[in-house]
Amino acid sequence: MTEDQRHDGQPSPPTPRVRLVDVAREAGLSKTTVSAALNGTGRLSPEVREKARETARRMGYRPNATARQLRAGRARLIGYVVGEFAATPWTFSSRLITPG
Repeated sequence: MTEDQRHDGQPSPPTPRVRLVDVAREAGLSKTTVSAALNGTGRLSPEVREKARETARRMGYRPNATARQLRAGRARLIGYVVGEFAATPWTFSSRLITPG
């Protein structure tokens, strides 16, 4: 039996992701303070920094990689939009696919 299955063979519901605000609330600190503690920035006492880190560790906090990349400006994502012409669906795309 895998870790994500119940005893009746059905998959267990996913556990909710622990967010930075959850850690902050549990530690009794602000979101900004917890962020600074986990990133090693800011003017924090060693006690506050350790309290935030220990709370995050105990709760199983993992940083959101996508959010970090977006914040750093290096998401490496390309977006595209797909539309449909209501009067003639698939006309535009079929012209693109037709061998020439």
